[in-house]
Amino acid sequence: ALVVSMVRIVGNPKKRYITASLSLATILGVFVSYLQLTSLLGGLELDLPPGLAEIVEVLQVFNLDLSVIKFDCVYGRSVQAAILQKPLILFATFALLAGVWSGANIIKNRLVPSSPRRVLLNCIGFTTNISFVPIAMNGFSMFNCYPHPDGGSSMVLLPDVLCYEDVWTSQVLPWGAVSLSVSCLSFTILAFLAYTSPTMGQATQNVSFLLARFRPESYTWNTCMLTRNLILAAAPSLSHNSYLKIFIMTVVLISYGSAVLVYRPWKIPIHNNADFCSTVALMLTLCASAGMSRTPGFQQSGPDQGSAAWDFLRLAALVPFLATAVLIVALMFVTHRTRNTDIHKERFDSMLNLLFKTAKSTTQVAGAPDKRSTMLALENNSLNLSLYDMEDICKACRLVDEILMGKFSATSSRSGSKRRASATADVVVLGE
Repeated sequence: ALVVSMVRIVGNPKKRYITASLSLATILGVFVSYLQLTSLLGGLELDLPPGLAEIVEVLQVFNLDLSVIKFDCVYGRSVQAAILQKPLILFATFALLAGVWSGANIIKNRLVPSSPRRVLLNCIGFTTNISFVPIAMNGFSMFNCYPHPDGGSSMVLLPDVLCYEDVWTSQVLPWGAVSLSVSCLSFTILAFLAYTSPTMGQATQNVSFLLARFRPESYTWNTCMLTRNLILAAAPSLSHNSYLKIFIMTVVLISYGSAVLVYRPWKIPIHNNADFCSTVALMLTLCASAGMSRTPGFQQSGPDQGSAAWDFLRLAALVPFLATAVLIVALMFVTHRTRNTDIHKERFDSMLNLLFKTAKSTTQVAGAPDKRSTMLALENNSLNLSLYDMEDICKACRLVDEILMGKFSATSSRSGSKRRASATADVVVLGE
């Protein structure tokens, strides 16, 4: 049923009921990604309290971990099965999608209508997006080890395998490299398709799984999400120090959440809110879990106080304070030098010039009002506006100008980069 629904949604993106389904699927995808990332707590060497430990264990199902279902009792447990399980599930899903698509084109019934090949490719791309976190976690799992009290370490995934010993070198490393290459190849292909979409013919149809959810100027946001997921998936394997792991993951989540607030990449505002709220929720869970770490604190770490992990954490605690102090002093110096300059008025005048520059068609349709009188009226009311208001006005005038000109090819991102019209074909042109 899920496969049939996916084919119908991807194959008919223009229908209204499919649009509602796509919106619901987007929120569901954000929630599934949140659950997948929450399951990373299982690899951070934490003594989770009862209840949360069981939840994290159940969430492993979203990471394609079939060991939760206890299939090991039937087919046994081997190194190859444990490492290649998730990539094989992904490839089996690809085969199932291809079978459903081929059968639909042969049978041609109303339940699953026939569709072009791009529908199958979009389904495969959508599945790769959803399964990227578990595939990346699986690839880095060969480096995720926990230390023994008497020295040495074992894999978290396979506790009976000693890290960097004979079995690990002869069996885990080769198969782990294959699994890691799958995630790296998936990331490379998806990033390449996203960055080349502006020059791709019919991009909104051929790679709709990358572009349909995001605003035109945020066509590379899927790559940002994959980068976040890749770093978070690799974090549990970076060190034995769980405090360092939590710190790195928190920095990544803060950066991503801030970017969501600044760029608002999702087409529907509620999707931006859902993405940001799930990011904050995961940060709070990580911060609360820091107190449950099995890693001894700094004062109790003894000889390990001079390790690279603790050195990094000491710098991470000191550098932000020093950087903020230097920034405040620099801002005070700059403000002192410009105390006799009306910065607001200079910026406001520049924004007014930009306003008239980007609203040529608007002023022409309105009867070409006198620029001086309009500027005088705006300057008289400048105290009631802020520079943020002027930026919004300029954006609105630019949008109206492009509508009246009958094109959206000049739509620019916040960084000022230009995109070709082929990547913005999903925007409805209102006039020429």
